[in-house]
Amino acid sequence: MKKKILSMLLACLMVMSMLAVTLSAADSDVCSVTKKDGTVVGTYAKYEDALKAAYEAGGGTITFVADYTLAGATNVNTDAATVTDITINGGGHTLECGSITPFNFAANDNVTVNDLKVNTTGARFTDIYAGSTITFNKVTFTSNAHIDDQYGYFRTPNTNSANDKVNTLNFKDCTITLTGKGTVIGIRNGAHILDVNMEGTTVIGSTQGNMPGFIYGGRNATLKDTDVAVSGRVFWGMKGGTIRVDGNSTLKTTSGSRAIFDIAGSYNVYLGDNTKIVGKVLNTVGGAAEYLNIYATNPDFFYTDDTTQNTSFPAPVMNDGATLRVSDDEPNYGLRFTSTCAPTADTETVKGVKYGTVITKDTYLDKALWAEAVTGNAKDGDKEIFKSVWADKGLTKAADGTVTMNTALANIKEENYKSTFYARSFAEYSLDSLDFVKVYVFSELDTAKHGASYSETVNKDLSENVKDASADGYTTVVDSYVTYANNAYAWQSGTKYTCYSSKQYADLKAIATK
Repeated sequence: MKKKILSMLLACLMVMSMLAVTLSAADSDVCSVTKKDGTVVGTYAKYEDALKAAYEAGGGTITFVADYTLAGATNVNTDAATVTDITINGGGHTLECGSITPFNFAANDNVTVNDLKVNTTGARFTDIYAGSTITFNKVTFTSNAHIDDQYGYFRTPNTNSANDKVNTLNFKDCTITLTGKGTVIGIRNGAHILDVNMEGTTVIGSTQGNMPGFIYGGRNATLKDTDVAVSGRVFWGMKGGTIRVDGNSTLKTTSGSRAIFDIAGSYNVYLGDNTKIVGKVLNTVGGAAEYLNIYATNPDFFYTDDTTQNTSFPAPVMNDGATLRVSDDEPNYGLRFTSTCAPTADTETVKGVKYGTVITKDTYLDKALWAEAVTGNAKDGDKEIFKSVWADKGLTKAADGTVTMNTALANIKEENYKSTFYARSFAEYSLDSLDFVKVYVFSELDTAKHGASYSETVNKDLSENVKDASADGYTTVVDSYVTYANNAYAWQSGTKYTCYSSKQYADLKAIATK
């Protein structure tokens, strides 16, 4: 019996010793790799080996189980013709990169990196090629590298032609802190096929100055709930493109910056209602721009290299709701939106002021295409969903310079009678010394005040425009009328007098009772 017990103890010790060896080996692993179908490829002591295995498997997921310091190159994918999907889950671990670029991908790769801390001391973060999309989610980037000129901490290194595919960089809930010199995001040789999207991201970059700041050579950028503070020559330097800033976002140039935008090329800049620009807007040293269009609610910010040139133009103010537009020609019945705009005191700088109004209905508010409507690009497919009306008519100017604008939405279709329509008026102006710049100042939008339903507006108007007896202008006899009580309109029988003709009253009643 004693021998059996001793044998069992020895066997247990052997098993435990084997487990100890196995656990020790597992502790040295840094990454695991699984295929798209969930099949386990293996575990690896080096991230670069795991990356190679993921590519050889045709894509998959790399999961960090420990912190790691890069020891070798990461440009393992050479098949540019293949679309490879890679997900990298950081699990909150840290990837120390030294002078090695950690995310170096070939053309057509789709890569998502989640929850990882990435530090470099002499390298950029990404090299991506034509057709690639890289998405960073909850990734923290820190670098003190000096990234020369337009090459950028995040860059597309190949020289792309106009026929090449677009590269896309997405950042969500990321933090990018850069203490070295250089551009945050860059395109080599200035090719314009990089799209950048940021949401909930903070960028503090190029704090040592004397290099381009945020983006150099990109095509389009969208920022939402994102704060960017950079120094350097410009915030946004390229030969043309579009930038949209929404949510609670701030674009800020710090000490040593020339301006937000470089002069070269052409720009459309869309600033959401809660966005801010802090610093000089335009660098006008050298070069020539085609145009710079800035769309904003209250652009009280326009600075150039001449720091004394600071223009402030008052935004239009919308009246609450809408009034009824009536015509002898039935199709021209509709809603009339009214706004006022105070004059600017800067009559020397502000030139060529024009006015207009953009109108849409409630179902399209989430599209937020107010600014695009000015240029006729506010569409859903081929359907125009934001209507821009320039105020060549319906415009009056008071002795003090205050402008009142009336804009009508006529011929409303029956299926839209009960829809709520919203309007925002705008003023367009140019700067005397910078005739390629146009600024568009939009009124604020308060959905509780500035919406109007056609049927409700008609009911309201009819209820207010009847009298018990004939009076000046009220001579048309009607045998039914509308009343308002308990937050509702109701039609009553009885004789009243109205200011409308019999046909107009009948037409309006038909609209009100649909």
